[in-house]
Amino acid sequence: MGDSVFYYWLGHTKEQFRELEATLPDFQNRATALGAYLMKLRTGDSDDKISTLLNMSRTKLSKLLNKGRDVMTEHFVPQHLGLEHISRHQVAEKNLYIPNNLFGNPGSCIEDRKAIAVMDGTYIYVQKSSNYSYQKKTYSLHKYRNLVKPFLIVCCNGYIIDVLGQFAATKSDADIVKDQFRDPSQPLWQYFREGDVFILDRGFRDCISLLENLNYAVHFPLSLQPSEFQMSTQNANESRKVSLCRWVVEVVNGRFKRDFKLLRQEYFNKTSKHLMADFKVAATLLNNFHSLLVDRDDAREIVSVIQEKLFTENTLADFIEIHNLNRKRAQFESMTVQINNLNNFPQLEYNDLILISLGIYQIKQARSYYGEHVRQDDNINPPAQFLDNILLESNDD
Repeated sequence: MGDSVFYYWLGHTKEQFRELEATLPDFQNRATALGAYLMKLRTGDSDDKISTLLNMSRTKLSKLLNKGRDVMTEHFVPQHLGLEHISRHQVAEKNLYIPNNLFGNPGSCIEDRKAIAVMDGTYIYVQKSSNYSYQKKTYSLHKYRNLVKPFLIVCCNGYIIDVLGQFAATKSDADIVKDQFRDPSQPLWQYFREGDVFILDRGFRDCISLLENLNYAVHFPLSLQPSEFQMSTQNANESRKVSLCRWVVEVVNGRFKRDFKLLRQEYFNKTSKHLMADFKVAATLLNNFHSLLVDRDDAREIVSVIQEKLFTENTLADFIEIHNLNRKRAQFESMTVQINNLNNFPQLEYNDLILISLGIYQIKQARSYYGEHVRQDDNINPPAQFLDNILLESNDD
């Protein structure tokens, strides 16, 4: 089999396959069992199709898949996944420059560095069940589908510390964390120490007080207060800091569904009993063979911009509120792309745009933003006259 065909079906090179095979104990048909299991994870194809490709009966394939899964779970997964395979000190060493400077203790030596972990729950779809109790626990009112929830704990560079679960669809991320830190005998309580940093999303808001009482540093995007219509500049900046570091866990979630098609499909009820075993094997393969995230070349400049502008007042927002411009009707003016009325707009380099947006996400979306506002007749949707009036009034002021 050619190298490209081999990678297409198994998701790994031949060298990686031989390296993986060498970590497993010897047993009959070891290479075939491992290859069949990796092919199942990679393609998500039916057993009938895979057995035909491998020229064997479906019964034999089923036995090989079970053997490959069991051996991987017993001998390979513990070496590359779980709290026992990596020390807290090693987690702290994986802190990237931006999160370590924003939320850690960058001035301390490596031995005293805080461990920073990003947590989030993901989901795997499962079939409806005639077992009513199971059906109620797996039905999500958010997704309107049946699913179970694995829970990820990830380093700043995308390395997966551990995968917990599976949990019911009705169990929130906050409730999962509460159970993991309910008493000192819990593994996570014993693993992390006071002062360590957890970066979370808003779904964890109900467990924030518990983690803070245990003297962990918890950071999550802030929400509007009951009497607020817009977040304050300071709270918005704090939320942006969290988003700047929390996206790592979303990248890892995406890799599961991208590299292992089995995990993006709906699990049959008969096979859902080994769903978490498949998910942990996939996490282990990502840890062992997938490249990790590294610091950006302009990380120091981005941190410098953040620290410089974190407490800067938003003068434009103040001006709009003082003059009640957000409450006035706008007078729209027809505008086309051929009209060049931005002669005074500064010419920015690509690196300047990155430092303004503190990353490339918004820049990648710029084409879509532009396409949203340009019509087929070359007219532009934004209220140009209204914006011009604001700029003129601010200059006069």
